[in-house]
Amino acid sequence: METDGGGRKDTLEARLSATLEDLRTHEEELRVQNEELRIARDALELSQQRYAQLFEMAPIGYITLDTGGVVAEINLAAADLLGWDRSRVIGKHFRTFVAPAHRDAFDAHLRRVISGHPFVEELAIKAQTGAEIPVILTSSLLREHGKGRTTVLMTALDIADRKKAEVEIREAQQQAEAASQVKSQFLSHMSHELRTPLNAIMGFTDLMLAGVMGEIPIPKYQEYLADIHASADHLLSIISDILDMSKIEAGKMELEEKWVDLRVLAERSARLVDGMAKDVGVDLGCLLPEVLPLVRLDERRFMQILINLLSNAIKFTPRGGVVTLTVKEAGGGVMVEIADTGTGIAADQIERAFEPFTQLVNGLSRRTPGTGLGLPLASELTRLHGGTLRLTSSVNLGTRVVVTLPADRVGGAAPFPSQ
Repeated sequence: METDGGGRKDTLEARLSATLEDLRTHEEELRVQNEELRIARDALELSQQRYAQLFEMAPIGYITLDTGGVVAEINLAAADLLGWDRSRVIGKHFRTFVAPAHRDAFDAHLRRVISGHPFVEELAIKAQTGAEIPVILTSSLLREHGKGRTTVLMTALDIADRKKAEVEIREAQQQAEAASQVKSQFLSHMSHELRTPLNAIMGFTDLMLAGVMGEIPIPKYQEYLADIHASADHLLSIISDILDMSKIEAGKMELEEKWVDLRVLAERSARLVDGMAKDVGVDLGCLLPEVLPLVRLDERRFMQILINLLSNAIKFTPRGGVVTLTVKEAGGGVMVEIADTGTGIAADQIERAFEPFTQLVNGLSRRTPGTGLGLPLASELTRLHGGTLRLTSSVNLGTRVVVTLPADRVGGAAPFPSQ
């Protein structure tokens, strides 16, 4: 019997010892869990503090609303934007601070956000001063699970300066367009006023040089008359270029298109500048195929492109140099190339060469006067034809200008396609 009693005692003590060990284990686990909870609570408090600081000090206006649209919180930036003390804003429906004309839009904005769709909208708020300030509202729904509530987080970005800048840009654009129109009208009027006397000068000098009313006995006078006629013709050309550039800038240049034999047009253009090339000792050559497809273009304007480019090439090619005009089919379209062995253009000057009235000066540029409109005008006229003009050049090696017209401007061989 004593042995049985001792056994039960040992069993109870073992059980008690095991229970105490379990309690110590659970106690340690609780201690660890409490420490983890404390760390999590501290982190949460720190996060809340940081959020509060960010909310408070953010340079953009932050506002929180309840789902009814009543202001729950507002930061300093938003209060400053409204011009009210925060105590006068919190607890009021934000609709009160929206410009009357935009309140319906704000109501729709709020409904959309509450339905779970973040939304961005531009509208105006009404400040304490009565001024309406354009803002961009960005709103989203925020569910605070710990507090069991749902709020609307809204940012208000002041865009008054941007709006002012947009108005200033529009006004500047309108002024520029008006100035451009005035300029175009002035140039058109002046070109007419100048062309009338110039035509008279050229007409009368032609008559005098032809001796219609009798021969001029003094040969020197005939030279003077020829110089007068050439100068008047040059001035008329300058006036035409300036007027054409003005029309293009104003968007008033219209092309008179028809189907043209480009080979014939290229030959005619080359003949017109051949005398100029011979005068300065430049060899002008043409590489033209026997048959070319017809091309739809403005014959007079495209000839203007060719003459301007050929004249430029001759102008910047020294005596003994070569200028070559090549026309050929390329990629379904046609390509016109004017290549020279002239002075060339430095890489950093090529872009400037396309600026109107810009003349790149070198030892050859002064032998033939110009306005700096030849290349810019050729480029713009090419663009109006739906084509591209590309220039490549190397100093002292020469320049290559390629004008390409797209396939939709190319027809079949003669007879002409129906116009």
